[in-house]
Order: sequence, then C-alpha cells, then structure tokens
Amino acid sequence: MVGARRFSETLYGYMPGPGFAKNVFAKHFILEGNLTERKDRNFDVYLATDRRSNSKVVLKLRNPRVESTHLDDRFLVEIGYHQEVSGKPNIVTILEVGKHEGRDFIVFEYAGPYTLSSFLEDQTLFAILRKIVTQILNGLRMIHARGIVHLDLNPGNIIIDPADAEQPIVRIHDFGLATRSGRRLSSDAVRAGYVDIMAPEQVTGEYPFSPSTDLYQVGALLHLIVTKTFPFLGTDQEIMISHVCRPVPSLRERFPELHITTRTDALVLRALEKDPEMRFRSWSEFANAFMSLESFYD
Repeated sequence: MVGARRFSETLYGYMPGPGFAKNVFAKHFILEGNLTERKDRNFDVYLATDRRSNSKVVLKLRNPRVESTHLDDRFLVEIGYHQEVSGKPNIVTILEVGKHEGRDFIVFEYAGPYTLSSFLEDQTLFAILRKIVTQILNGLRMIHARGIVHLDLNPGNIIIDPADAEQPIVRIHDFGLATRSGRRLSSDAVRAGYVDIMAPEQVTGEYPFSPSTDLYQVGALLHLIVTKTFPFLGTDQEIMISHVCRPVPSLRERFPELHITTRTDALVLRALEKDPEMRFRSWSEFANAFMSLESFYD
C-alpha cells in the first residue's frame, strides 16, 4: 500500500446527531455528511475533513448496531485486497486504517463529487465517455494483475473527478466483494451484489470468478452508458434470473431510435455472454475492441 498510515489511537467525541453536518468525529476529523447507502446497513460512510491535512476524506466504519463476526472478518479482507492496489492509477487510495471504539475503519482519499450514474446525467460526448470506460478498464488492469476480481463495479463504485473537463479522472472504489480469481463467494456475499450488473456465475456459482466476471459487469455499465438503462429490468429476483437464463436483446433492435452502431451492439453483447469463455477474456482484449469504436451511434 502506498502512503497509508496506521493509526492506532482510539478516536473519541463521536456525536452522530441528525444530519451529521459539522459534527466532530474524534479530534482528527470533522464530519461533513453521511454517505451511507440506504441498502447497506452494515457500514457507516462519511464525508469528512481531516484536520491534520485540511483535506476532504471519506471514512468507512462497521455499523456498531449490526453485530456480525462474519462482517467484521470480511471488512478486514476488503481492507487487505484494497491495500494491494491502493495508490495505483484509477483506484481510490487508502490513506489510513485503524480502530474506533473497537470498530475497524478506513480513511480514503476524496476522489470526486460524481459517481458514474450522476456523471451520465449531464455527459453525452463520445470522446469523454470513451475516456471514462478506458480508465475503468485500466483500473481493472491493476486489479487483475494482482489476481483479484472486484465483483462490484456498480455505478456507485465508479468515482469521477471532472476537474479537467477534457480529461475527467476515474477511480474504482469499494472492494467489499473482492476475492481471488478462481474462487467462489458465499451466498450471503452474492446477495450483497448489485443485481443490475451481476454476472451469471455470481448468481449460480456454476463457474469460478475470473477477470471475465468483472468484464461482464463492464459490459452492463457500457449498456447503461449507451442506452441509459441496464440490460434487464424487473424485481431483483427477476433480474438475477434474466442474467442466467435470458439472452441480452440486441441494442439496435431494442432501441432503434438511438441508431446504435453494429460494432457497439456486437461489443456489448459479447461482453454480456452467459458463458465466461465466450466473453472478453482480459481487460486488454476488451480495451482493444472498445478503442476501435469511432462512435456509439450512426
């Protein structure tokens, strides 16, 4: 891990309070806001200011109201996987790890104000979107080189800093589901996944996880970027069944009004093949095909 501190001093003065605005999180941090996702009750996530550097950071702690030795152990695994690639290009950097009242916590760099979902609301230029996808694939290059698969490349875990309008910076975040290539996760871990991008093997366990599992998820993200919707719609259960059993409809046939190019359609459909052997096998193979596109639309 690059540049992280090990901070063992016990934090004090944590006063959550309504709204979490400007509350003191120990003597080192000032809380600026609660970033905890509604679906995730297992962790508390805050935007904060680090008094020592006067910089914005993100804090992630285990929720003390949810007692689980399994989750405690899994959080340590998450920290370990993230530390292996922290500081690499297109990966959110860990600044510090420690404990607060017996709870392990992580301090991350503040990587930007946008997630992929919010960024897409205002951005339609092919040149910019091309740079976004290319950087996601480059982040996967770093992750896969360590023998890790991320397994949760949902839009909320793709952080974008648009400080340079011509070259927004993308960073991959949240290694909560990550594992070694060739392994399978428990059913609890699978249920924690983001169903809209979930590869078939994450639902069935039929195949071990591999880089192509992550690349299926990139295919789902690309489907979102091109069409503004995910490959399948419905309840969580219906979507998971669709990932396993239903072929992804041709984008050109499903969205004729968008005039999607044949090459874009073919690329997305290949990324979303049910059989991992039929998908792109590596980030570089995906990147080469993607970079050959001149536009998403005719």
